[in-house]
Amino acid sequence: MKKGLQYLVFALIGVLICEGIIRKVLPGGLSTVFILVKDGLAFLIMLLVLQNPPKGRAGLVLAAWAGLAVVMLPMILFTAIKDPILAVFGAKQYLLFPAVALGMVAAFGQTSPLEATRPYRYMAWALYPIVALSLLQLALPPSHWLNLSVAGEDLSAFSAGGRLRVSGPFPFVAQYSWFLHVAIYAIALTLMVRPALEKPWSWLSHPLPLLFLLMIANFISGSRLSAIGSALIVVVGICFVLLRGKGKSLREIVVICAMAGLALLAARMVAPAAFEAFDVRSGDLLEGEVGEEYMDRMNHAFFGWIYLYEHYQPGFFGYGLGVMSNGVQNISAHAAQVRSQVWGEADLANTVLEGGYYLVAIWMSFRLFIIAVCIRAFFSLQHSRVVLAGALALGSVIFNGLFSTLGIQPPLAIWWFLSVGTLLLLENLEPYWRAVAAEKKKAGETAEPQRDTLSGTSV
Repeated sequence: MKKGLQYLVFALIGVLICEGIIRKVLPGGLSTVFILVKDGLAFLIMLLVLQNPPKGRAGLVLAAWAGLAVVMLPMILFTAIKDPILAVFGAKQYLLFPAVALGMVAAFGQTSPLEATRPYRYMAWALYPIVALSLLQLALPPSHWLNLSVAGEDLSAFSAGGRLRVSGPFPFVAQYSWFLHVAIYAIALTLMVRPALEKPWSWLSHPLPLLFLLMIANFISGSRLSAIGSALIVVVGICFVLLRGKGKSLREIVVICAMAGLALLAARMVAPAAFEAFDVRSGDLLEGEVGEEYMDRMNHAFFGWIYLYEHYQPGFFGYGLGVMSNGVQNISAHAAQVRSQVWGEADLANTVLEGGYYLVAIWMSFRLFIIAVCIRAFFSLQHSRVVLAGALALGSVIFNGLFSTLGIQPPLAIWWFLSVGTLLLLENLEPYWRAVAAEKKKAGETAEPQRDTLSGTSV
């Protein structure tokens, strides 16, 4: 079962990264059906996880997941009265993807750290082809098939400063941004864990090229969500390192930030075209226009949902689970009717429209509980390498857990629960690092011994 779960996790990550490029080459019908592949893989992960329910902190996540399913039953039944297919779809949007977090622990929790960090190394290494494809898109005309949407539509209207906002192998620019939020701690795990276990450096894992590519990737799409969101995740991570009181981790993160600054300068010199769209979209910030836009968006995100009842009157259970998800109008007449009259952009606004204040209360309570579990897992970490990676993963959990549209965006929900699973997995890896540190202190050796399990048994 463990190997099967590992293959499913790798397949799910691969589909998330390559979904856009795959759907562009598939004919229309197959391209639409391919959207469901993520759901199918997550469903298989769920079936395997539930065969052997996890214990410990992962067991708390499982209990919260089960509790969420119970309290959502009234809304599922309410939606089923309007449209049974929509009820199944909406329940899937909220209840399927927590399996990814538990799947990470079940698949990699009782393996060697070198094996457990393989998914993160692969995600870090994926920056090489992703950035190469993005630069190629930037050099091609907007009419080239690589630069069209997955539906074959011209996207030149979304360009800025004469530069197309490329999405690499992803279907949308936003999905590119969500991946980069995960890539931050994937790189940290590659930099801090891999060298301790397998020397010398692999050129794929060297910090300078990875950080160089991360800088280009964060700006080339012109997405402020990507660049600003990534910066905020790092800031949150640094704050938790300070709270944790791990001086060595702080030194390591300062060194990495300094290297990232140098990588950013080098990226601007080597590939200036990659920054033009972002610079144009953010250039008015000094004039106050973008700042005013940000204030309007923040006001809408934090308070706009409260006043929706003055305009739409969604009732106690809203208009139905799933009605605000993109593309749902193609499978549900009820959703099509609702979406022709109402629309929400921010997370809480969409939550109110789908399930009223009832859904806001239970869905946000679930997310806050998961964030609290991850914070507890982080503060249980001891080894500086694990603390550093855990802090950056926690930054992603908090940032996207509080502000992102997890209930209507399956790719984002999967990336978020992958970050949750990362915190639980790092806590599971902690005994190995403690054993290594104790043995090094005892023997005074500089080289770390190879291990085959987390218990510290020598090979």
